[in-house]
Amino acid sequence: MSGRLLRIIFLLLTICIPLVALAGCVGESPAPTANQPGTANYIDLGIAAHNKGDYDQAIAYYNQAITLEPTDATAFFDRASAYDAKGDDKKAAEDYSQAIKLKPDYEAAYYGRGTANLYLDNFDEAIADFDQSIKLKPINARAYTNRCIAYYHKGNYTQADADCTEAIKQADPAEEYLERTYDTRGLVHQARHEQQSAIKDFTQALQLNPKFWQSYYSRAKVYQEIGEKEKAIADYRKVLDLSNDPDLVRQARKELLALGAK
Repeated sequence: MSGRLLRIIFLLLTICIPLVALAGCVGESPAPTANQPGTANYIDLGIAAHNKGDYDQAIAYYNQAITLEPTDATAFFDRASAYDAKGDDKKAAEDYSQAIKLKPDYEAAYYGRGTANLYLDNFDEAIADFDQSIKLKPINARAYTNRCIAYYHKGNYTQADADCTEAIKQADPAEEYLERTYDTRGLVHQARHEQQSAIKDFTQALQLNPKFWQSYYSRAKVYQEIGEKEKAIADYRKVLDLSNDPDLVRQARKELLALGAK
């Protein structure tokens, strides 16, 4: 799997990791109460900063919370989430690990560490984390999707297919990330040379989100493989219209030239 798919899927799959029991998900934090000193207050201030996109300030607040209460698993989890948002996967994994050490049944921390391990290309460790996440929370479409990606990277397409299929079975059809699950399963089919199944999944992803340029690119590649030249050209042109990935745009232009398109 390309880094293109990996980053895009994970960014969306980690949007709503619960930050704290009080806050629920990013964007749902209580208003900070700066006149109330203590660990909980620093966590609230950190969540508020995180939700504003000020991750360095959020980390500074979480540092204060951890200094006051070094056995607070929530503070380590929240700081890991901020490191995650900054793209510092190594520090995120370390803090998720500390949260798990302090709270061994912390499902969201296993999920978060699994995601960080995927970014770090630690696929076996990621699978182990998602295994634990799913054990603690069996209805867990996001964990199944991410474990699908890990198995894809390892070339275990049978298990990858099974996990993405389970994620689709479990997911709410309104979930914003579901098109990415279909796209991932489409890539699994493509790797197994199951072109028609791949096209079906890429098409389903695009029905869910017509602006999902990743599936246009992937479907174009399959159309190109099976000689459907005009359909491939149409999909590559959609990539040019929609994509914000300069490398992928460059590749789409290259493929259009190869197909003789103007």
